[in-house]
Amino acid sequence: MRGRFDPLNRLVMPAVLALTLTVLGTLAAPARGAQAQIADWCWGDPILTIDGHTVNIIAGVMGSPADVERSVRHAHFTIALPPGVDAEIVGYSGDFFTESAEIVRDDSLTYVPDSVIEMRVEVAFDATVSMPVALHIAVDGSSWLIGSGTASDVLSGVFRFDLGE
Repeated sequence: MRGRFDPLNRLVMPAVLALTLTVLGTLAAPARGAQAQIADWCWGDPILTIDGHTVNIIAGVMGSPADVERSVRHAHFTIALPPGVDAEIVGYSGDFFTESAEIVRDDSLTYVPDSVIEMRVEVAFDATVSMPVALHIAVDGSSWLIGSGTASDVLSGVFRFDLGE
């Protein structure tokens, strides 16, 4: 649509567009830096099968790969399950620190066959620097955060999952 302000719009609109793009580019620059920091996590996990489900106990340490490799030597996982649950450690993934895991039995945890399994997970790091850490559980591809702290803490979390879902 043409109007009496059309010549002015032809001069002003390119300047407004250039200014808008400059401002958006300036605002986006810190966001890209923040994303790089947020994404700077090094993950490791024992992989289990629990009653036929694939379960990953995922521990992450925030830091560059070089910092994590230099500062975190080992992560030990203790996975507590109720008696009667079929469970096995089938492998480990992660390149930034060594890992070990053990399965223990705990009568206080809930198990209803073909329905519910409750588990408690603890992870202890052998680290020379206290770095932020997080603990996730992934069951059949879905993941939940169950604990966070620093590498000097023993992270612990209880997780309950429905077998029917």
